[in-house]
Amino acid sequence: MAGPHLKLLFDTRTNFESHHYAFRASNDEYNAILKRIKRRNLPFGNSPGNRVNSEEYEDDGEKGFYFDDIDGHVLEVITNTQGETATAR
Repeated sequence: MAGPHLKLLFDTRTNFESHHYAFRASNDEYNAILKRIKRRNLPFGNSPGNRVNSEEYEDDGEKGFYFDDIDGHVLEVITNTQGETATAR
């Protein structure tokens, strides 16, 4: 398979450790994701330790935010300032 790709694996266990997953997104993708998060009133925040303050972070020209998925994993969405195709980090 050429180019970036995503492979999802499924398991039947009921308990998993929480992990951090970060995703790079174009500015348009980032804004659309954040808009959906806000529209659904999902908590988000500007640090892994504060995912409920409804703030974004800015760091070295990038902006991002953190939120929890339904399984307790910490998800991070980051703008892609390097001009690369959106990929997981």
